[in-house]
Amino acid sequence: MHEYSGEPREKLMPLPEVFVWTRFGTEAGQPIEEIIERKELERRANGGMFLWGIGNNIAPSLPSLLRSGQTPMVAFSPIKSKPRAVDQSPEQVAVWRRATTPTGAPYDLPSASMVTSRYAHGKSKHFALVCRSDRPLTLSSTCEPIHFESLVNAKSGSSLGFSQVTAVVRSGSNSTGKQRRYDVALRCELASPFVATLHDPIIITNPDQKSVRDAFHSGWYNDETDNTTGQLSLQLG
Repeated sequence: MHEYSGEPREKLMPLPEVFVWTRFGTEAGQPIEEIIERKELERRANGGMFLWGIGNNIAPSLPSLLRSGQTPMVAFSPIKSKPRAVDQSPEQVAVWRRATTPTGAPYDLPSASMVTSRYAHGKSKHFALVCRSDRPLTLSSTCEPIHFESLVNAKSGSSLGFSQVTAVVRSGSNSTGKQRRYDVALRCELASPFVATLHDPIIITNPDQKSVRDAFHSGWYNDETDNTTGQLSLQLG
């Protein structure tokens, strides 16, 4: 479990009634702290924009999120369980090169953005939240905690399933009994198109943390020299 500290505690507005909630942890061989560092570099270079990879498509629930007319928000909470071995040391990592909007239109990835995920054979798409923040990305516990049993799926009204890592949720009434509490380590706005479907991965075989960092800093992920293969198998060490 991670403890968040650093900036002095400040009073923040509570989360809206309907928002996107996503839980995060070690992913594609990168621990939380390195992911946040990479996303902060991305945010600065993109003038406040960054992409956050997720494993499921929340596009069907966007009308419930946008109905209020308020700026949509996303809250990030650390996963409570220990990282799985397959997330800490994946055999292959995908770096996603192209994207489409929820309507299927092409979406130009921000120039400094890179989304990675653990790769499994045959995986052809991934998803990303389109995020915006005018403030540096830092992990803290300054937001009000989230009580899992008080959340419902915004579209259906059904109880949130524990396996739902990312969902559009609505804050419901507090349930009785034991409450599973999650700290909000990060929060920001979502920007149009709010969620993107990612395609055309480059595959890194036998990756390590340095190879992914070097890929980001060198910019090879934006290489347009081969637009036809769909997947490039790279050996980086």
